[in-house]
Amino acid sequence: MRKYVFILFVALALTSQAKSAFADKEAVNEKKIACPDTTLSKAEKFKAKLDDLTAKLTLTAEQQAQVTEILTKAKEDSKAVWVEAKGKIKEIRSKAHDVIAGLLTDEQKEKFKEVRKECEAQKPEEHD
Repeated sequence: MRKYVFILFVALALTSQAKSAFADKEAVNEKKIACPDTTLSKAEKFKAKLDDLTAKLTLTAEQQAQVTEILTKAKEDSKAVWVEAKGKIKEIRSKAHDVIAGLLTDEQKEKFKEVRKECEAQKPEEHD
């Protein structure tokens, strides 16, 4: 149970950070702090981030290699946590929707289904 609470906490923290990051996107881009253009591919973003850090911190070739390894490992670890947390979050939401549906009249349940479909259609692409 503690594991699930921890995973949920991490997921909520990541979600909070993501929302905060989107809210502060303009400020971050103005400062250009290792924040590459969002139209770039993942490989291009990674290279841009590394190039930015290299320039701003005057990293040596050895440090660049170490930073690359660290960032790659962090990305892999984050992805693993995200995949596990995403499944748990879906499970929690599904249970909540079932409980809500149990409170509703038949007419309300139909409307609730429509609302859920609209919400699903508006969701952004899944992280990978």
